[in-house]
Parts: sequence; C-alpha cells; structure tokens
Amino acid sequence: MPHPAGSVTFDPSGSFSFCRGFLGSFEWFVNSDNDNITFDGEIFTIYSHGFPSIVQYVQINTAWWPWSSNAYTLDHLVVAYWYVILPSPVEIPNAGLVVHFLRSADLGWYVQFQKELPGVHLPFDIETEPDNYWLAPVPPRGI
Repeated sequence: MPHPAGSVTFDPSGSFSFCRGFLGSFEWFVNSDNDNITFDGEIFTIYSHGFPSIVQYVQINTAWWPWSSNAYTLDHLVVAYWYVILPSPVEIPNAGLVVHFLRSADLGWYVQFQKELPGVHLPFDIETEPDNYWLAPVPPRGI
C-alpha cells in the first residue's frame, strides 16, 4: 500500500527541470528540533527531539539519487511525505516540505529539502559524475 503523498512545495516550480549530472550536493535545511535525520536509500526518517512520539518520513523517487545524465523535474523527486504519532501505525499526510534547486559558491548546484523555520544545514552524500564520463565539465562551483 502506498504511503500518503502529503503536500510539497517546489522552488522555483514543480515543473523546473534539471540535469542530475550537474548536481554536486544534497542537503536538508531544518529547525533544531528536527536535526536527527536518517536515510535508508529510499526514505528519510525525521525524528523530533521535543516530540519524540512524532516521526516524519519522506520517500524519494530513488531513480534521481544515484548519479546519472538523466533530467528530472522537481515534482518527481518526492514520492510521499507523512508522519506517525507513536505508538499508532496510522500514516497521516504531512505538509510544509519545500524542495529547492539552488546554487552556492560552496556547494555548486544542489537540491535542498526544507522544513519549518530552518536554521540547521544537514548535508547528505550524493554521487557526482565519474572521472571518465564524457559529460562536459560541471559548471564551476563559484558564482
């Protein structure tokens, strides 16, 4: 049974298309209550310090995570966004996730998942192009 889709916002838009090969990084931008995030290769699990019975989940489309030369739109990155209130197993659709496509001098082009009043940056390793790939050089990381 699929997980609840939840409500996700996209910046610049859900139809914004990007080449996965140019992504240099991925990060979460969260508040300090949600800064304990794990990833199993498909689902990010977000634990709350202040409300330990509330556990949030973000299921991604796993096709975009490994490096490739494919193009994706932002609205195809997240498959589902939900939470549970333990000990209940009932999955409740969540809201408030923002998916950004950004560029910075330090990270180059990257995808960021943002939650409520963020202040903490949590980077996750993401594959970059292999040394022997024919792709034109990745645009410089500096702006």
